[in-house]
Amino acid sequence: MNKKSRIGIGNRLLVMMAILSCWGVGCGFRHQPARGVKHISWSHSEGSNQGTAGIDNTAIDIFSWNDGAAFVIWSDGSSTHRGTSPRQPSDPRGSARYDGAIGDMKIECVTLDGLTGTVKIGSNSFDLTRGRLFLVATQEGKPRIQQMSLSKLDLKPDGNLTDEQVTLEHLRELAKTDADIREFFLQGTAQTESSGI
Repeated sequence: MNKKSRIGIGNRLLVMMAILSCWGVGCGFRHQPARGVKHISWSHSEGSNQGTAGIDNTAIDIFSWNDGAAFVIWSDGSSTHRGTSPRQPSDPRGSARYDGAIGDMKIECVTLDGLTGTVKIGSNSFDLTRGRLFLVATQEGKPRIQQMSLSKLDLKPDGNLTDEQVTLEHLRELAKTDADIREFFLQGTAQTESSGI
C-alpha cells in the first residue's frame, strides 16, 4: 500500500469518525422546538347580563413549546396580537421568542427550553419556574395578574394533555368549575360593582 492510499484511507476514517461522533453527540445542532400560539376565546351573554369577564367572556393564548406549552395567558380582555418573533442577536441559540398584547399591555417571553425564562406582562416580570399559567384581569382599570401552575389546565409539560388536546369545551368547563380561576375573575366583578363602574 503506497503512502497516498494510506492518507486517503486515514482521511476517510477521520471523516467517518466525525460523522459518527456528531450523530451520537449532536454536533452542537439543536432540534428547533415546535412553537406558535393557539388562541381560544368565547363570549356568552343572556339578555342584558353580559356575563363575567374571564369566565363567560374569555381569551386564552397557549404559547406552545413542542406538544405542550411554554406558558398560557388567560384573560378577560381580547388579545390584539400574538405569535412568535424572530430571534434577536442577543437571544440564546435554540431559544424561542414569543410576543403578544392584551389591549395596550405587551406580553414578551424568551425561553431556551420551554420551562425557564421570564415573561413580561406590561411592566411586570415573572419567572416561568414559579408557574406558567397567568390569569390577567384588565376590566378594573389597573390590571391584576396572578401566576399559577400550568397543571391547573392539565396541559403538558405539567399535565397530561397536549396543546392540540386542549379544547374550548375543556377550558369552558374549567372556567365554570375551578375555584381559583372563578375567585380571581369574580373578585374583579365585585370591585367593579362596589365602585359603581
